[in-house]
Amino acid sequence: MEEEIKAKETEALRCTSCNVHIQAKGNFVKFMCPACNKQLIVRCKNCKDASVLYKCKNCGFEGP
Repeated sequence: MEEEIKAKETEALRCTSCNVHIQAKGNFVKFMCPACNKQLIVRCKNCKDASVLYKCKNCGFEGP
């Protein structure tokens, strides 16, 4: 049951920068916004490695 929940959670996640489904990328990170700690930020490996900017939908914080 827990595996099904985790799989559904992963399917719904998209990279905050490029909006691609992270399931399509295979390697990603997720963390709470470092400024407000209220918004989940998801980064695919490509965007993370290229330092593509992301923006928090909650507080507007931008990070590399």
